[in-house]
Amino acid sequence: MERRFLIISVGVALALALSVLALNYYVDPFARHASADDGFDRRPAYTLNRRIVRMVAFDRWLDEHPGVSPSVIVGDSTGAQVDERLMSEITGEPWLNMSIGGGGLPEMAAIAEHLMQKTDLRRIVWFVPFTRMALDDQNDVPRALEMVEAPLKHMLTYETTKGSLLVLRATWFGVGFSDPTLDTGNTDAVTYQLSRIQTEMGGRPWPEAAMDEIRDLAERAAARGIPVTFVNPPLHPRTLAMLDEAFSERLKRYRAFFAGDCLLDFTGQVLEGRWKPE
Repeated sequence: MERRFLIISVGVALALALSVLALNYYVDPFARHASADDGFDRRPAYTLNRRIVRMVAFDRWLDEHPGVSPSVIVGDSTGAQVDERLMSEITGEPWLNMSIGGGGLPEMAAIAEHLMQKTDLRRIVWFVPFTRMALDDQNDVPRALEMVEAPLKHMLTYETTKGSLLVLRATWFGVGFSDPTLDTGNTDAVTYQLSRIQTEMGGRPWPEAAMDEIRDLAERAAARGIPVTFVNPPLHPRTLAMLDEAFSERLKRYRAFFAGDCLLDFTGQVLEGRWKPE
């Protein structure tokens, strides 16, 4: 009886493992080997793990364009809004956007480090918003790189299986999995952002180690002949006024840090037009 129970248990476990493996290999939520026209809607997998999706896309692009040096955009959600296809059309050079929504300074540095190790880059445009100038040690990029470099190891993980199920749900039933939309009107949206920035930056120290790493990477890129342009994206006038009042010393330190660099600082510009919540 005990022997039969053991055999049945092992058989069931093996069957479940093989089923999960087959599901994840078939759906391939992070598009490691899938073609773009296989019919699956993989947008939910991007929301689930932006980092691995970006890394896989970068590796695939290099495989499809051997010997071509791309320019890259690195940053958080502000950089992610830049259209890489439009940049390529305007400049006549290949551009890849490697920004990740919610990415902190350590993750930006880890991505830039990885890209420089993988290939010879033409140039780097690095979005380093002032609103990220607070200590943040979270860095999920090393784990994402491990998932890219050892895909079979992660074919049975919960995250990959969840990604497969979300992709199937979106493909079969049209039920997506995306970031929530802040649609409370312009005034409320700006007020929310003000409160969020004050909470995230207030009382938190200057990110010394992360900024030193950014400086080191920029210097190594320059030594290899890779131009680096830093970008401080535009802010709503109310947000800028709050920063000038509540974080004036930190803002001066930020601008002093990039004083010798090519910094496109848009925070001092007044932009016309209706401000969207994002």
